[in-house]
Amino acid sequence: MKAYASQLVAALIAIHKSDVCHRDLKLENLVLDADFKLKVIDFGIACDLSGDAGSGFCSRGMGSPGYLAPEILDFVDYQPIMADMFALGVIFFIMKTGFHPFKLAIQSDPQYKLLLSGRQNLFWQMHEKNFGSAFSVEFKDLIENMLASKTYQRISMADVVMHPFFQQGKPMAT
Repeated sequence: MKAYASQLVAALIAIHKSDVCHRDLKLENLVLDADFKLKVIDFGIACDLSGDAGSGFCSRGMGSPGYLAPEILDFVDYQPIMADMFALGVIFFIMKTGFHPFKLAIQSDPQYKLLLSGRQNLFWQMHEKNFGSAFSVEFKDLIENMLASKTYQRISMADVVMHPFFQQGKPMAT
C-alpha cells in the first residue's frame, strides 16, 4: 500500500506544482502502466490551482460521491487543493482496507458522523472489525487528519510527505 500511496503523492505533488487541481481523484482514475507505475488519469474536470478568477476558491462542486470533501457537499466555495487532499485520504483508506471509510462526508452518514463528533475510536473499531485487524496509530492519525471536516484542520501535502506513517522505514521520494 505504501509504495503505491507514495507514487500517488509524488504524482499529486507534480500535478499541483503544475498549478492544476484534479478535482476527481478516485480509484477509477488511477491506473498502472506496463512497469506497474501508478498514473493519474482523467483530468476532465481539473481546474487551475488558483480557483475561480484567481480567488483560490471554486464555486462549482465537482467530483465523485464518496470522495467529495464536506465543503463541496455543503455547496460552499472551496479550495480545490484541499478537496484533492480529502479525496487522497479516502483513496489511502481504500488502498489499505479494500472498502470506503463512509458513503458521503455529511453529518447524516453514520460513519462520517463518528469522525465529526469526535468519536474516532468507534469509527476505527467498526472498520477494524470489518478489516479483521487493527490499524497502526500512524495510519489512523494520517487518515483522521486528511479527512478533517474543516479545511483549516486538514493536513497539507507537505505534512503527508513528512507524516510518521510514511517515515517508518525509508523516507518518501518526492
